[in-house]
Amino acid sequence: MRLKRSALVLILVFILSVLISEAVLRSQRGLPPPENDRSLFKAQYEDIYKRFFKKIRLSDGTSVYKTQRKQEIEEFFPAHKIKGTKRIFVLGGSVAYSFSRQQDREYIKELLEASLPGEKFEIIGCGMAAYDSYRESLIHKEILNYEPDLIVLLSGNNEFKSHYRSLERLTG
Repeated sequence: MRLKRSALVLILVFILSVLISEAVLRSQRGLPPPENDRSLFKAQYEDIYKRFFKKIRLSDGTSVYKTQRKQEIEEFFPAHKIKGTKRIFVLGGSVAYSFSRQQDREYIKELLEASLPGEKFEIIGCGMAAYDSYRESLIHKEILNYEPDLIVLLSGNNEFKSHYRSLERLTG
């Protein structure tokens, strides 16, 4: 019983010292600055529920899908699949993000078309920096509506707890 009481006293002393230290620091330095990168939080935890692509009509009357999230590279592809063209989506985290760059998509397209004469390909990048499997699954469900012939998933290194520290820090 005496040991439990001593342990309880030590814990209370520790908590009290932390509270006093915090009060002294706040009185000397003021409140900690607010998180100034709200856009990063919004992109990582709110915008993931928005559709990745948005259908728009170009000035010539053609309908295309266009990326609509601010953090990604602008991407367009025809709303109506071109007959005889294989539509390939590359989905994933930062390793797939490079496929959102035009030169990388063109390089893969040229390799495929050189390897398979007579076939035409359309490569559509759906990679986002620091995406984990949950975020990727949301995009995967969406792109099933765009008549994919192949979905390439490049993923796996963002499944760790420290990735969510910013959420804990911002939400308290």
